[in-house]
Amino acid sequence: VAFSGLEEGRSDLYTYNIKTKKLTQLTDDHYSDYQPNYSRDGKYIVFSTDRVALESNSRSVSIPMSLALYEITTGKITNIDVFPGANNLNPQFSGDGTSIFFLSNSDGFRNLYRYHLNSGTVERLTDYFTGISGITEYSPAISVSANDEIVYSFFKKKKYNIYKANVSEFE
Repeated sequence: VAFSGLEEGRSDLYTYNIKTKKLTQLTDDHYSDYQPNYSRDGKYIVFSTDRVALESNSRSVSIPMSLALYEITTGKITNIDVFPGANNLNPQFSGDGTSIFFLSNSDGFRNLYRYHLNSGTVERLTDYFTGISGITEYSPAISVSANDEIVYSFFKKKKYNIYKANVSEFE
């Protein structure tokens, strides 16, 4: 199980092996790392992080979240360059591991996108006026199954609703 844990105001990544009951801290630095998700083959973890924002020369009050990959065998972290300055959250690997679904407010509304790992291209999957969101800004709002069914929460008619769709149903 991969999760984020908070200590002294910073969030780091951890794994917990259910069989061995071993807890392992993956990151231990001044960055905040959130919402980890394992690849189906167990070789990578994708997560949201403020690394890019804190490594830049910008002194903005806003600290946007970017996406990053953690390679399990080496501990190497690779930043994924999508929508600088936006909050890119809730990353989830596709069933076949070739892409990452995530939420971004790059245009002011949080919508669903797909990042293709091989080509580095981004595809917008939704264009909702109120956006896909959880109760708070950092609450998870999507979950992706092994066969690419996506469950998401959407605020409509003064309440949150849960929807399910296969990725092929998004235009």
